[in-house]
Amino acid sequence: SMTKLRPIKSELGFVSRGDGSCSVSSGKSVVWASVNGPGDSHPSRRHGDRLYIESCYRPARGDSDSVPFNSLLRHALEHSINTKIFPRAALQVTIHEMQRDGSMCGLALTAAAMACLDAAVPMRAPFCGVQVVLVDGEFIVDAESRTEEKADAVFNFAISREVNEKNEVTPTVIASSLSGCFGLGDLVQARGVAYEAAKEIFAFFQESLQRKLTVESIA
Repeated sequence: SMTKLRPIKSELGFVSRGDGSCSVSSGKSVVWASVNGPGDSHPSRRHGDRLYIESCYRPARGDSDSVPFNSLLRHALEHSINTKIFPRAALQVTIHEMQRDGSMCGLALTAAAMACLDAAVPMRAPFCGVQVVLVDGEFIVDAESRTEEKADAVFNFAISREVNEKNEVTPTVIASSLSGCFGLGDLVQARGVAYEAAKEIFAFFQESLQRKLTVESIA
């Protein structure tokens, strides 16, 4: 299996308008995310007892396949954010696809979480996104477009950084979107591959946030 992530880079807080933002790239795939809120909302976009979350994925060119992305993104955000402390408020998370070269869904999830951390949105636990594809019986993580096109199955996981009683990081799937033809064993294996990748991404989160905090404290 090819279980290595492509080189990942990020820049936090680079959009001056939003409350939080980041650009994230993995190989040649690039997205940027912006977060606005939690703040006042129109009565039609409001829950009486918790935060209303609106997520929007904007593809580089008009693709209809961003609809499952939106739903997966919203599920991950609703699970991770402490929504009860913001009744009647709204949070808007927008992902802009800048350059597409595979595994866009995983990258979008990761960017959304990083932008929320940049905006200091209270989260139960941070999450990230990992895409795994199955090509001729082989599992490939963070595949580029030409590999993704040959996939027999595609597994998109939103993975939360949970910590157990022993204070060990235990990645946990909080939302997923699966397509193609696969057996139950394949799903279990894909999840295992995704968990290993998630640990790397969480280490990258920590590095990025520490770098930002260091820069801010110097400034």
